[in-house]
Amino acid sequence: MKIEINDISSKGVHKEAEYNPCELDLEIEASKVALPVKFITPINISADINLAGKELVVRSILMYKLQMICSRCLEKFDLLFEGKHIFTYNIQNLETVDITDDVREEIILNYPLKPLCSEDCKGICVKCKVNLNMENCKCGNVKLVAE
Repeated sequence: MKIEINDISSKGVHKEAEYNPCELDLEIEASKVALPVKFITPINISADINLAGKELVVRSILMYKLQMICSRCLEKFDLLFEGKHIFTYNIQNLETVDITDDVREEIILNYPLKPLCSEDCKGICVKCKVNLNMENCKCGNVKLVAE
């Protein structure tokens, strides 16, 4: 999202934009990591933009949906993200500010390290490899994979 400094009134301005995850190089393929990241929806941003002296303040809400693989049971699941972020920029001698790189960075920083399909996911039996969310262990072993 590019913001033209001269377009911002004393009351501020509201802008909305949509990002294509592929254009921002945000998807992580299964060949590169154990738990891939796939976007199901575009990334939507809603931003309230104000000037505060020589600073540009952008209060934004990012919304998008990811398809991930649970780190305990290894099943695919969808995860909706909605995050509020504040970006500030020194605008001295600037006419335009592009917040795209900062938006990309915030999205990457919010990738879960150990995504879970649910907080009470039971995982997989180490011995018989049964998904303990769907059926009981066949071997009687109760140790879980990917704690």
